[in-house]
Amino acid sequence: MSDYQTYATKREATAAIDKLQGWPNARLDRLYLPDDPNADSRGDVWVIQLSANPLQYLRADGYAR
Repeated sequence: MSDYQTYATKREATAAIDKLQGWPNARLDRLYLPDDPNADSRGDVWVIQLSANPLQYLRADGYAR
């Protein structure tokens, strides 16, 4: 299990990114995490990428990874 904040659907991830403050360049991304409970039939989950350089994602505890 990873510590990424994952979402099962694009709609859920979009709602979460709309509430996010302080990360103006945040965007949605998909990662292959087949063991995650939110993974679809292909093993993909939706996540929020906070920045590209350095590459950071929203963690389950609310911090950046």
